Amino acid sequence: MHDPEIVALGQIPRYTVADLGDEVGRIVRVCGWLQPAGPAAEPEPAGSGTLADRTGAVRLTMPSDAVPNPGSAVEVVGTVVGTVAAAAGQSLELIVDRLSVAGPAEPDLPVSAASTQAERLDWRHLDLRRPGAQLILRVQTTLEQALRAAWAEEDFIEIHSPKLIPTGPRPQELFDLRYFERTAWLAQSPQFYKQMAMAAGLDRVFEIGPVFRYEPAVSPVHATEFTSVDVELAWIDSEADVMAAAELWLRAAIDAVARRHGDDIAALFGIRVAVPVVPFPRYTLSQAWEIARTAGHDGGGGDSGEGDDLDRDGECLLGRHVADRHGHQFVWVTDYPESARPFFHMRSAEGSSLSRSFDLLWNGIEVASGAQREHRHDRLLDQARSRHVPLDPIHRFLDFFRYGCPPHGGLGFGLSRLLMCLLGLPDIREATLLPRDRERMTP
Repeated sequence: MHDPEIVALGQIPRYTVADLGDEVGRIVRVCGWLQPAGPAAEPEPAGSGTLADRTGAVRLTMPSDAVPNPGSAVEVVGTVVGTVAAAAGQSLELIVDRLSVAGPAEPDLPVSAASTQAERLDWRHLDLRRPGAQLILRVQTTLEQALRAAWAEEDFIEIHSPKLIPTGPRPQELFDLRYFERTAWLAQSPQFYKQMAMAAGLDRVFEIGPVFRYEPAVSPVHATEFTSVDVELAWIDSEADVMAAAELWLRAAIDAVARRHGDDIAALFGIRVAVPVVPFPRYTLSQAWEIARTAGHDGGGGDSGEGDDLDRDGECLLGRHVADRHGHQFVWVTDYPESARPFFHMRSAEGSSLSRSFDLLWNGIEVASGAQREHRHDRLLDQARSRHVPLDPIHRFLDFFRYGCPPHGGLGFGLSRLLMCLLGLPDIREATLLPRDRERMTP
């Protein structure tokens, strides 16, 4: 217990709001922001306010002439009042003895609970003070930590590939920039470098890092820059090995989120995190289109498996079918035509028009894509030529396979899409610290 006569700012340890349930009747120091009242809230009584930090919020009672503007960063010393049971849900209050304004806020905050998404993103640093926005980042942290832990257990190596590249097989799909006396491009995937790691004998690698897509669509599921989670495995028998491994990684990561954040997610987002059962359901692209057409879709692939990738309507219809029939949120879509996938995906069989590729849907939204890669140099050359891919821009990539490369495959997840699906968010921007799309480059 501290003597209030000698308490001064900085003389006692800083407590978070979450700590206060164990400090009833004691003098504490708490740092945070004065919260503005919600749009439907009653006006604060004179001398009252709410302080929020990264762990929660607590009511303040202070001299009426000492209340700073909402949004101000403050440091307060006061007595915690309430009952010990307050930590289980009853309200606590802090009777303020001293208050220091560390960072004053101007009057009239530019965002509120009633602001549009665009307005909130314009003032993203203020928007991120919301408990829901911070929980998304906490869930992201746990998700990444759990994935890294799973890969560490399996002796994976983390790599960091370059994002400035000389060119690619489809430079028209990349962002270009001036690089001294020549042009460079921003990488849309670490794919070629993951495969280089296979030829280098690293066997199992992963990377979590930024990628850049020349994506003109402005939609709830698209971005021009996002964090990609990429994995590559050597000495596989088929793409099924990659899919089976990914199921276990995802289950472990989602389980970690459920255990650590499940109650908070239920309170703030109104959903219960469902840890998936493995294996996930699997459908060929041809079967997926048949399901979509049966459900009323008027387009799609033919019975042979040839045809277009699922569009958004087709993905949604397949997701509903899987939920109704299997009680599952995830589904693999396999056996894409080779013409619809990159030239370096392995063909399903000699002379087949299908590839050993797959997509993963979560509640009808694509969250991952992958394949077994073609590791034989002569066949890679044939496949590139048959697709009219210029060889000169990719000759360094082709060199990876000239001196022995093992069978391998992998996949890539979009981190923000994983979070969007996990938390039931309506828009990928809500799951991104600072989203980028065709229309937004600030803040």
